[in-house]
Amino acid sequence: MPLGSLHTTLPDSRSQVDLNSHVDQLTQRVDDQNNLISMLLKQINLNQGPNLGPCDEEKRMHKHVNEQFERSQNKGLIGLDLPHNNALVICIQIEQAVIERVHVNESSAANILQLSVIQHMGLEPKISKLARSLTDFNGAMSITVGTIDLDIYLPVVVCLQTFMVIDKVSPYNGILGQPWINKIEAITSALHQKIRYPIPGGGIGHINSDQAKAMRCTAQGLKKSKHLQFTPVMQAANELHVDPTNKPMVQKRRNFAPERVAIIEAEIDKLLAVGFIEEVSHSEWLANVVLVTKQEMGKWKVCINYTDLNKACPKDNFPLPRIDQLVDSTSCNQLLSFMDAYSGYNQILMHDDNKAKTSFIIERGT
Repeated sequence: MPLGSLHTTLPDSRSQVDLNSHVDQLTQRVDDQNNLISMLLKQINLNQGPNLGPCDEEKRMHKHVNEQFERSQNKGLIGLDLPHNNALVICIQIEQAVIERVHVNESSAANILQLSVIQHMGLEPKISKLARSLTDFNGAMSITVGTIDLDIYLPVVVCLQTFMVIDKVSPYNGILGQPWINKIEAITSALHQKIRYPIPGGGIGHINSDQAKAMRCTAQGLKKSKHLQFTPVMQAANELHVDPTNKPMVQKRRNFAPERVAIIEAEIDKLLAVGFIEEVSHSEWLANVVLVTKQEMGKWKVCINYTDLNKACPKDNFPLPRIDQLVDSTSCNQLLSFMDAYSGYNQILMHDDNKAKTSFIIERGT
């Protein structure tokens, strides 16, 4: 309806009743116009307020939404000891027992219970003695005692879950992992120390983590890790199978021109600096250095003449795989790893008993 003055012409023959009705209609139309004008004025004031453009207005709305979200987030943190890095540790009913110190972990692909917990529940005979291997996040493997199927009780929700049974010292009595979390369609938040899950028929179920027990479990785990004894990881080593009937060979030192000696010395210094080689005083086997030209103009490759040592080692008659065998071996695998051995960046260490056999001689010694 266009804005402007409202007027009408009433016939002289109209009755008083019709006149009142017409006045009511005019009044309603005036009210509608006033409401429309008020809405337009509010919109004009909003746009003219701080001179906001479309982008500024969108930023203001985003800021308002973010502030509301932050207020709702902070509301969920009331009563917690902040800041914290505590795990979700809950108390939950499994079968007819209430189990404390149960870690809810989305990163775990299995549900786990301690053997001692099963024994206290009197359910050890129900364990299926099927041993399986569990791999920890650090690659360590544990063998399970077996598996057991148990009911987990929540308000209004009961679900049957399979647990791996382990006999291992841990600050937790058990772990509820992805199978249980996905089964009840739960949403977990370690920051808020809460778990939420839908209830059949409508509604949301709540489980609160015990932050005090979570802190004690974390402290206990850290205390235990300080007393762990770590065994060195076995590394691959190149072991030479030298025929004992062959006599050790000592090659006579070759002489090089001064400019080539400088090239050899520079390469040896680099190998000594990174610990790839070390000086020796006496060695039964001794080889010479050989300079080989590279494809790049003016560059040399420093090599060792191990011809005598190779002759003393038995030959492996099994041929190297052909390219079609290498390609076929990659089938049914998700990943293919390539090792770049360019310039010897990936070198297999020599076995300690064979290091002396790889000795070589240069101008300044062996």
